[in-house]
Amino acid sequence: MSYRVLCDENVPERTAEHLDEFGIDAVHVSDRPGAGSADERVARFAQERNRLLLTNDDDFLDESAYPDVTVLYYPDNATDSHALAARVDELASLVPDPSDLGRSTFLTE
Repeated sequence: MSYRVLCDENVPERTAEHLDEFGIDAVHVSDRPGAGSADERVARFAQERNRLLLTNDDDFLDESAYPDVTVLYYPDNATDSHALAARVDELASLVPDPSDLGRSTFLTE
């Protein structure tokens, strides 16, 4: 099973392009489900389409609010889009099957 990623609004849009360059299927919230979407809609979109949610919005770390979404969380909002995509690519090489990830995975250096 390959990684399918939904980049949240706080993720630079170029990150989705870089993920695609790494061979990871990625879309940005600004494209689908749409800019300004509520967190609940973003979570539902990710869950229904079997996508990992890449975000630095710590609201998504609340498992009781979003139990069915697998979150790739990065705490540093200043992370360059290419470096962020490279972190996801590295994770994909270490844990090839995204179903083996925990509910939340922290992407730190």
